[in-house]
Amino acid sequence: MSARAFLLGHLVLALSATAAWSSVRVVAPSGAPYTTIQAAVNAAVDGDVVLVHAGTYAGFNVLSKGIELVADPEGSVTINGSIEVNQVFAGKRLSMSGFHVQDGVVFVGNSAGSIRLEAITVLPGAPPPLWERVGLRVGQCTDVAILRCSLSGADAENLTPGSTPGPGLRLELNSNVAVYDSQMRGGRGSDAFTQGTHYYPPLRGGAGCQVQISGGAFFSGSSIEGGAGGDGLPGFTGQPGGVGLVVNPGSTAYALDNVIVGGPGGSGGAFPGAPTSGVVTDLPGTRRVLTCNTHLRESNSLTLGLQGEPGDLVWLNAGQTARWALDLPFAGVRLVGLGSRRLFLGTVPGSGFLTASLPFGDLGPFVQSRTFHLQGFFRDVGGASHHGSGAVVVLLDSAF
Repeated sequence: MSARAFLLGHLVLALSATAAWSSVRVVAPSGAPYTTIQAAVNAAVDGDVVLVHAGTYAGFNVLSKGIELVADPEGSVTINGSIEVNQVFAGKRLSMSGFHVQDGVVFVGNSAGSIRLEAITVLPGAPPPLWERVGLRVGQCTDVAILRCSLSGADAENLTPGSTPGPGLRLELNSNVAVYDSQMRGGRGSDAFTQGTHYYPPLRGGAGCQVQISGGAFFSGSSIEGGAGGDGLPGFTGQPGGVGLVVNPGSTAYALDNVIVGGPGGSGGAFPGAPTSGVVTDLPGTRRVLTCNTHLRESNSLTLGLQGEPGDLVWLNAGQTARWALDLPFAGVRLVGLGSRRLFLGTVPGSGFLTASLPFGDLGPFVQSRTFHLQGFFRDVGGASHHGSGAVVVLLDSAF
């Protein structure tokens, strides 16, 4: 056995020492204990995993539970409708990964616990109600991380007075939110039209992201784009595109190595939207990235992809708890909780990409799953340290 394999095995054994009696609730269109996600969520208790096999399902809500919701495989589960997560209390942890939300939106609110959304795609599609036009809305949450997500706001509905485009992401009501390696796009503004003798002007595009909070907002390695402005009638001016990132007065957003642009203007000479509005504090340097699968079966190895600057020394922070702590000296947010372990993985080569493997053994008798919170930690050639992006990995018994 190599020294690296021994150290990795020691790390996993140390993290897995705590007894776990949680259950895995399996959902599938047929042949599983549950055929709807809502039924599995209703039956789940804190610590359980809701494992959803490929298929199309109705929307659902999670209330006052700390559970893991996993699409198996990632990206194979479509939700026709909306998802609501509410009242994840302090000390509880909820993660959701791999879902594609079609013709619906996602709301996460009123939670003091840790919430992790990973590899979630939101496409509102058919016009939702005016108050639900945001792809993802986060309100009054103290610990949220958005990882590798793609979030679109609803387009305004043409020929419908009062229809407005929505932002891809809205942060509000004293929430602490870290966004890593994600895409946000505002909805398209409606075009000008006439009804009888009344003229309805076009609307500008929606914002890529709106920050309406006095908590903390951190963005790293993400694309934030305003929606396109609506077209004018022949001979009339269209509307500007939406602003990329809107930060309301009294709030501050921290940004590291993002692409932030306004949306294109509508036809008729309209200008593109501005990249940002409000106070956005740009941090120097480049993003550091950790990527891996959202889940795996026992007795397998997890492949880790690390992106950094050539010469970076790379560690993995790993634990079974989560937290949110803005750490600007290290250019990021600490996402892994107290009691985590740190493992040296290697040095980033000239390509800027380092690959490592983390082996997991057998879960042991009566243990159906464990959840691990991971985050990359980098030290550059000048001695400065950087928090990379994070991930949540659910280890499953091979029976599932």
